[in-house]
Amino acid sequence: MGFLANLTKSSTNYSTTSESNNEVKEAIGIETYELSEGAVSKDVNLRHREIILTRCGHTVENDSDLLEISKFPRDVSYMVEMIEGLTPFEAVEHLKKLHDHHEDDANFPAQTYDRIELLIQGPEAAEVSQDEWEFECKLEAGLAVFHSPYPEVRAVTDPFDDTEIPVETIRAYFLGFFWTIIGTGVNEFFMHRKPQITLSSSMIQLLLFPCGKFLAKVLPDWGFTIRGTRHSLNPGPWSYKEQMFSTIIFNVAISYTYVSLNIFMQKLDHYLPTKWIDFGYQVLLMLSSQYMGFGLVAIARRFAIYEPRCIWPTLMPTLALNRALLKPEKKEIINGWKLTKYQFFSICFSIMFVYNWIPAYLFEGLSTFSWITWIKPENFNLATVCGLQYGLGFNPIVTFDWNIIDYNYSLTIPFFSQMNQWIGTFIGFFVILGLFYKNYKWTAFLPINDNKIYTNTGEVFEATKLLDESSHLIESEYQKYSPPFYTAGNLLVYGAFFALYPFGFLYTMVQEWKTIRMGMKKIFSNLKNWKQSTYEGYDDCHSKMMRKYKEVPDYYYYIILVVSVVLAILCIKLYPAQTPVWGIFFILGINLIFLVPICLIFSTTGFALTMNVLVELIIGYALPGNALAMNTLKSLGRNIDSQAETYIGDQKLAHYAKIPPMAIFRGQMISTLIQCFVSLVFWGIIGPKRVFNGLYPVLQYTFLIGALAVIPCVLVKRYFPKKFRFFAPTLIIGGMQQWAPYNLSYVTTGLYLSFIFMHYIRNRYPAWWEKYNYVLAAAFSSAVAFLL
Repeated sequence: MGFLANLTKSSTNYSTTSESNNEVKEAIGIETYELSEGAVSKDVNLRHREIILTRCGHTVENDSDLLEISKFPRDVSYMVEMIEGLTPFEAVEHLKKLHDHHEDDANFPAQTYDRIELLIQGPEAAEVSQDEWEFECKLEAGLAVFHSPYPEVRAVTDPFDDTEIPVETIRAYFLGFFWTIIGTGVNEFFMHRKPQITLSSSMIQLLLFPCGKFLAKVLPDWGFTIRGTRHSLNPGPWSYKEQMFSTIIFNVAISYTYVSLNIFMQKLDHYLPTKWIDFGYQVLLMLSSQYMGFGLVAIARRFAIYEPRCIWPTLMPTLALNRALLKPEKKEIINGWKLTKYQFFSICFSIMFVYNWIPAYLFEGLSTFSWITWIKPENFNLATVCGLQYGLGFNPIVTFDWNIIDYNYSLTIPFFSQMNQWIGTFIGFFVILGLFYKNYKWTAFLPINDNKIYTNTGEVFEATKLLDESSHLIESEYQKYSPPFYTAGNLLVYGAFFALYPFGFLYTMVQEWKTIRMGMKKIFSNLKNWKQSTYEGYDDCHSKMMRKYKEVPDYYYYIILVVSVVLAILCIKLYPAQTPVWGIFFILGINLIFLVPICLIFSTTGFALTMNVLVELIIGYALPGNALAMNTLKSLGRNIDSQAETYIGDQKLAHYAKIPPMAIFRGQMISTLIQCFVSLVFWGIIGPKRVFNGLYPVLQYTFLIGALAVIPCVLVKRYFPKKFRFFAPTLIIGGMQQWAPYNLSYVTTGLYLSFIFMHYIRNRYPAWWEKYNYVLAAAFSSAVAFLL
């Protein structure tokens, strides 16, 4: 047990009491194989050690190496000792809990789940000998309990932590803030491009890596000591924790500041007549909108960070690239591949960088590959159905441009999520065709799939013609001008949004009720005892490792929330923003209600649900004709949960990488402030009652449809959990939102690659997938970002 001398053995929240054993047996409804609690573990033989090595994503070249654990990669030697230390009784108890906890978990490998069900019933059901059965039980239990139940998480994290590695260093802060300034400018500038170009976390790591290495070579070891801790300009080699810390600091700049659109609109006379807007107004609006979401982290972290089911698939390429660049790696052959992760990344990056010149610049027809319309260019119907630029993109081979192929994160989010979203988009294709060719509400006189709003003469709707000097609607001018007309694609998108809000909220609350109930108990428990650990009750190995670091108290976030609300009130009271104070509290309340479902959906599927359309609708009914109030409250409504999601995702990144919570808190606070001021340097009017009660009354019923659809979907999942394991109706509805101005072409090719990598290779060649998949995603995306 030499390796364990420097490590703390992780425990688990999977109880081993006989009382819980009976509860689990009753819950899972299957016969289980009983073991006496005194059953002891047998030594793991060499073949078993090789299996553990393989399941951890490694291989061995020489059988003699299996005799010495010290020759194993560090993570494997740890897992071997943990698994060997389990008794069969403990393993079976853990498996029973796993079976119950992951019954409806689409991210948990289906083959592993089915195997666990057989192992619980004993050697005869599993069709193996007693010794093999004991080993398999310990293997599956050990991987889940002492590391993670999910192979994608095991592929990019370690089951142990080294607390001595430098993290919050001067150079890490400097590089993080420097690239935050650059990234904010770039992402704000390109936010209007289609598809949008973003300076991503994967790309920034490629820039941080040489910068960090350079500073580690040239900076002197000068420093100072505060409270017994020395802070040096150069504490030694550039570490992977420093790199991740700087990346997380930068990550606030990835998403453009949504409120900058408000400022953009109010600065230009073409949109709103608000000549009074000055720097003070912009600062108050920007700071309040960016920090209000930060204040909600205290609530959401118990649901979306500490809960192991929330794997956050969109974070995996960032973690994989960090390991490829800075974690030492033993050369080994995986399915015939001997490349290290760094070598693999370098080759894939170079290939994509060279290749993507072709669709991006040399032959742009490969980017939007509308080859079907080339057959008969003058055919209107063919262009409408199959065209990529202005049509619906119905085409089996649609693009050779990675920027479009990876529009929906084809190598990142789970295949079940990709497939469900594509099904929704495909259903939407027929709905749009039906609306257009039936000329529903005159949609045939407009482009079929556009997100603009038009007049009754087919011109783009100009709202400024209808506003007075205070940005209120002039009713007489509206009557002279035109009602707003939506395209067929835009009608579908709004209908999908209206249906998804009630459906997503109710369905997620029912399906994830255990997780939500536990999280709420922890929140109230901490309110009663503020000194209690925020990790209380979360005993998976990653949460237990994070307990070693100083935590961020809940009241830190509540103070930020209060201050940001005060700034928002000052913004609308000190300036003629035409916005009532109650609107701020109403928007905050709406976001609080939807915060947990939104975070749970995104953290398990990679699908992001935003609040802007719901806020538009409610505020439009409450304050009809008030363009400025709509503009202000919509920006807050869209930004609060979106920013909270961003901060929470970064903290989950820190959770996986074992970055101290207080370091992340300080880094996010300061980098958000920097982002706000850099953005400032750079740069609902008519009311839904007239639209949805008059011109498009059917859209109101999509709310009711969404709410009622929860009932059959929940019943199907409840009574046929295995047959409908990968059925995700929230994502199907969400897939319908991919239209106007996007279309099928942006999700079809990505579906092919998702099936190959996230389903076929993941199940058939798990070791290769765990080592290379997310590195490949990071390499391709980084290369395209550099090129564009």
